[in-house]
Amino acid sequence: AVSVIHQIYFLQTGPFLSHLGILDSQIGPAMTIGQFAEILTMAYLGFFLKRLGFKKVITIGVAAYFMRYAIFGTESFPVWVIVASQAFHGFCYAFFFAAAFIYVDKLADEDVRHSAQTVFGIIILGGGPVIGGWLSGYLQNKYTVENIFNYSNFWYTVSAIGLATMVFFYAFFREQLVQREPQ
Repeated sequence: AVSVIHQIYFLQTGPFLSHLGILDSQIGPAMTIGQFAEILTMAYLGFFLKRLGFKKVITIGVAAYFMRYAIFGTESFPVWVIVASQAFHGFCYAFFFAAAFIYVDKLADEDVRHSAQTVFGIIILGGGPVIGGWLSGYLQNKYTVENIFNYSNFWYTVSAIGLATMVFFYAFFREQLVQREPQ
């Protein structure tokens, strides 16, 4: 579900920021806040994984999706708050995607590690975006009445998916890493 709502960010954030009155020439720089935050969170990912473990770090990553989309849905916030919430992207990407890839790498035995990463990558970077594209279109149609797109309902729905995913993940994820002897 996270890779689905991740894709929606890239499909809808630009038009949403334009809807808020941000000039088209400023949308790219506004969204770049997320990439700068990603660099910072990636730099500290190892520290947080060691201190908090995979379950808490990945949960924080999913929570960042939920919070960012909840902020997007609250269009009454000042535009600068919505733009600043782009910083959540760092936690979204590093704490979910990067941490999940590291977890798969540590979980899989060496002889199947490449295959495990490939399957995981296909699911998370292949299937998720395809479903995300479809869901984005579906929600856009659902929340468009008389040619007016209700961004608040759209983002609150996506945020709810993030919240449900976070709760489900935290309730059911069990770290299963075993210490392996170096070969």
